[in-house]
Parts: sequence; C-alpha cells; structure tokens
Amino acid sequence: MSNPESQAGHASGTLVQPKGINYRQLIARVMLVLLNLGSLALLGWILQWRLLPLQRQTRELTSTVDRLSMAVGVMENRWTAPVTGDIRKKFADAKSRVFQGRGALETWLGQVQEQVAPLALEVELEIDKANPAATPIPPTGTNNSANPFPHRVVMAVRPAAEVEAIASPFQRILQLGQLITGEERRVDLVGFSIEAGSNSISRAVFELDVWTGEEGETP
Repeated sequence: MSNPESQAGHASGTLVQPKGINYRQLIARVMLVLLNLGSLALLGWILQWRLLPLQRQTRELTSTVDRLSMAVGVMENRWTAPVTGDIRKKFADAKSRVFQGRGALETWLGQVQEQVAPLALEVELEIDKANPAATPIPPTGTNNSANPFPHRVVMAVRPAAEVEAIASPFQRILQLGQLITGEERRVDLVGFSIEAGSNSISRAVFELDVWTGEEGETP
C-alpha cells in the first residue's frame, strides 16, 4: 500500500514542472510587430511625400484656374462687339495706308515720275528694303498688312538739261517734296540733301521709307 505523502509529493511535482519557451509564437509576434511598424512608416511616407504635395498642387491649380476664369471674364466684358468692330475698322484704315506689295510701290513711283515731268526735273530711283535695326517695324507673326515693312527709296533729282521752266529749280524741287509727302499712304522722309552752286540747285536727294505689305494679304 502506497504512502499518501509520496503520492501527494508526486502530484505536486507534476503540477510545478516548468514548460519550455515557444519560439515559433515569439517569432510570429515579433514579425507581426515589425509588420505593423512598417505599415505605419509606409503610411507616414505616403502622407508626407505624396499626398500632402498633391494636395498643395491641387490647391495651387484651383487658385490658378480661378484667376484665369476671372481674367477671361474681364476680357469678355472688355472686348464687346462695338469695341471689336472699332478695332476692325482701324485695321482696315491701317491696311489702306500702306502699299500692297512692291508692285504697288513701283506703280506709285512711276506716277510720281509722270507728275514730275512738267516740273522739268530728271529723277533717278533706287529701291531697297530698309535696315530693320534702324527703322521700328511692328511685330510680325500674322500674315496680314498690319505687319508692314519699309522699302528704302533713294530719289535723286536734278533740273532737266536744256529745258526752260518758269519756276526756279528750288521751287520745282520743293513742289516735288510736297508731292511726295502729301501721299495718303505712309511715306516717311528720313533724309534730304542738296548740292547747289552759287546761283542754283544742281542736285537734290530724297531718302524715303515707303511702307508696304505683302500682296494678296487679308485682314
């Protein structure tokens, strides 16, 4: 018959026996913690470096769109039908004040020579494009005569030999100058020189910038 004390001791020894560490559970918990930390770090990075800049850009774009919308509204209110009609009228007036191509310029110079014949003057002409650096030219970019360019015309005049005239050479050359500068289309007198003797003018030179557009242009 067994001893009750020994049985009690055996039972108590079985109850207090320590268990071993479960390494698998420990590793799983550590990995879970690391995954949570990594997820939080990724969310912080996305928020700091992606979402916040995109929000700022969205606000800036929205502000820009609002400003542009206001500017468009102001322009629509400013460019009314009467205003645009007045601009078209001014454009048509400006178009009529330039020579339409070199052909129109040469035609005009031929008419000037015909009108000079009764003044007993001989005229020599030289036509070339003016220096763009020396003459202000309206900005180009559209194919219309609102963007003309000047031709430099050198007109050398001398009294006709062996032709008697009522007026003096000075008066005749003065009449020629009035004829040139009285042209409705744009003709700029940029230079004038005279060669004269003791009693009379032997030669005068007019330097002109004659503004022309391209032939066949439409406003």
